[in-house]
Amino acid sequence: MRLLEVLCEKIINSELFENAFKRQEVESRVTDLSHPIIEHLIKILKWKDELNYYKHVGDINGRVQRIQKMYLKGNKKPTQQDYFQWLFIDGLKDELTLIRWVRALYRYHHLPVLRSDEEVFNIIKAILYKISFDLPLNKYDNIEDYMK
Repeated sequence: MRLLEVLCEKIINSELFENAFKRQEVESRVTDLSHPIIEHLIKILKWKDELNYYKHVGDINGRVQRIQKMYLKGNKKPTQQDYFQWLFIDGLKDELTLIRWVRALYRYHHLPVLRSDEEVFNIIKAILYKISFDLPLNKYDNIEDYMK
């Protein structure tokens, strides 16, 4: 009987069990994490900021890796479509939202501009689309892999 108790304790305390959530909770967590991911992508793609580049990369990687560790109840991963919905569509929506976001980041406006808002929007959409396909397969490693 003691062996069964020990095994149950190990399963309950495992990372997989701790990261298995109801669908609504995963959606909420991913959407919450998408906002700082998008903001860091905007900062990297819009302005040349060599001093903070790797800080932004590290922040993005940490958040996406947290998302990758999340499971739905029953040891399932969300679909690629779910991830894209939660990361991009719910997070950024459209180019006008990006323009408002860029305006709000006024601390960066003194830096050299690398791309137009439209280019930044399209690149972010492409990056999050690719990430959405890799997350269910646990293939995400580093945001720089998607920026090439």
